[in-house]
Amino acid sequence: MSNEHKAIFKAYLRNLMRQLEAMEKEFENNNIENAKKFSAI
Repeated sequence: MSNEHKAIFKAYLRNLMRQLEAMEKEFENNNIENAKKFSAI
């Protein structure tokens, strides 16, 4: 895997982690509808 591909993959993973953390926060706050919006992305 080239360095460029590694950088793109790492950026993708960071973005995915941010989405998962935001979704978890919505579930913790019982905002189920907002949490469901993340699964549609």
